[in-house]
Amino acid sequence: MVTREGFIIAINYILNLEKKEIKLTEDLQEFTGDKDFTGFMSIWPGKIVEWLESEMEDSDNYISWWLWDCPEAGKCKKDDSCSVWVNGEKSKPIVIRTSGDLYDFLTREK
Repeated sequence: MVTREGFIIAINYILNLEKKEIKLTEDLQEFTGDKDFTGFMSIWPGKIVEWLESEMEDSDNYISWWLWDCPEAGKCKKDDSCSVWVNGEKSKPIVIRTSGDLYDFLTREK
């Protein structure tokens, strides 16, 4: 299993790389005048996520969800957008705002 510190470093690396890729794409769109230009996206974020999900035994893909489906990787304003319900609707939702929260959720007692 990945340490908490290593997990946070890996997640932050993915988030920072994606920000740089978005900026590069926007700059290239402006430079070329082609707003349909999709840019260059690295394969590394996806590969790192695959590795993290394997190492963290995240068979439900919470890492992928948090990075790409949860609004702005946990920085959402509404708690329900960044929450998971572990035991169905009757359970109390767990809000995951940071990569540390995500690690704690993945390593919780089940």
